[in-house]
Amino acid sequence: MPSNREKGLAFQREVKKILEERNWVVQNYPIGSRWIKVRDVLGADLIGIQHDYVLGKSQMLLVQASCDGHVKKRIETYRKYFKNSIKDVRLQIWIKTGKGKINIKEVVFHQKNPFIFNLARVINGEVQYEKEIYMINASI
Repeated sequence: MPSNREKGLAFQREVKKILEERNWVVQNYPIGSRWIKVRDVLGADLIGIQHDYVLGKSQMLLVQASCDGHVKKRIETYRKYFKNSIKDVRLQIWIKTGKGKINIKEVVFHQKNPFIFNLARVINGEVQYEKEIYMINASI
């Protein structure tokens, strides 16, 4: 049976593959080992860059990939680095909710208060965007 670390790394690879299929250039960072502690970069497990040739600009995506779904804990990690949202930098939390199922949440900081948008779901590799994106105040 795979360890939690192995499950986490496998989920990161799954998220990376989905993003790359959508024209993101993605870099993931290793979790580390017992002897070497590797911290997330800006609170993210994965960093993606995508260039929009129509608009002529690039955007950055920071993703936390989680198998446990502790959203408040993930928000606190982002809060260490971001007091307010930054233009063209998107913060997301991808949560594995079951076999072949992923929830995607977008985090926006406004005046130090985090808001979460339920952005999309992935079911068996297919991204299904929410028909109505609604915001949840995630005051902690």
